[in-house]
Amino acid sequence: MFHFIQSYGIYGVVNYPTISLIDGQFREALTAAQINFSQEIAFLRAAHHQGLFTVAFVTNVTEALQAQAIPVDIICIHLGLTSGGRHGASQLQTLREIVQLIQDIVQALKEKKATSFVMIYGGILTTAAEVQFVYQQVAGVDGFIGGSALERIIPEQSLGEQIRVFKNSPQTATESTTKSVKNYYDPVKFVESFIQEHYAESIRLQDLAVHLHLSAPYLSKIFKAQTAFSFTEYLITFRLNQALELMTTTNQPLNTIAAAVGYSDYAQFQKIFKKRLLLSPQNYKNQRILSKD
Repeated sequence: MFHFIQSYGIYGVVNYPTISLIDGQFREALTAAQINFSQEIAFLRAAHHQGLFTVAFVTNVTEALQAQAIPVDIICIHLGLTSGGRHGASQLQTLREIVQLIQDIVQALKEKKATSFVMIYGGILTTAAEVQFVYQQVAGVDGFIGGSALERIIPEQSLGEQIRVFKNSPQTATESTTKSVKNYYDPVKFVESFIQEHYAESIRLQDLAVHLHLSAPYLSKIFKAQTAFSFTEYLITFRLNQALELMTTTNQPLNTIAAAVGYSDYAQFQKIFKKRLLLSPQNYKNQRILSKD
């Protein structure tokens, strides 16, 4: 069979979609028919012995250890169906649960001296910021497989924005259509750029809406539709990413870093930081110091 596959110029195989994503009565029926994850492992093992590149999607420690015993070239930790976009999965794991699962699998593979690359996929991981957070929390993750997060979400956002441009091209009563089109700029891009340039200052959506000659509710609506984040979520995420960068590259006091990213009240910064990253700024800093040692 594999010679037939290779004759078409195919050099790798993957067990996706894996049966591990199926549960309930359908899973029971498949198991009763002796359709199980072990068959996927047997398929990957046979492909490996024929010299094909192999990627194993796994959902727990046991499956990961079965894959590394082959060994496959890449072990991809499947974190559930992608949650972003208009048709994302409705059930989401919490970030804490996701990090713990990845840590458990990586540690188990490390103890077995696994040679496979370890990658992550799916779940709530649809943006660079979320993937970066996982990288910072778990040592031993080699990469991210985007899947539909890259194929579907970005085109959805781009197409949706173009539709809004045609429907809501901004112009005042004193401007001609030609001048309006010439001077048109994307309000969402403006807000993103403003945050990137002024994140250390006090920023209010209401003030930006006034500048753009839009209502605050409307600006909030189109911002979330295009970015998948509320204005507040986007601002907090950007500020925390800047804080993490400063904590990683400088020895500045934490209260100085907080003020530098827009939080003059260190207690507020500490509360937001702990809620998002699941540990305090000081504990995060201590972990960074220990990892360097």
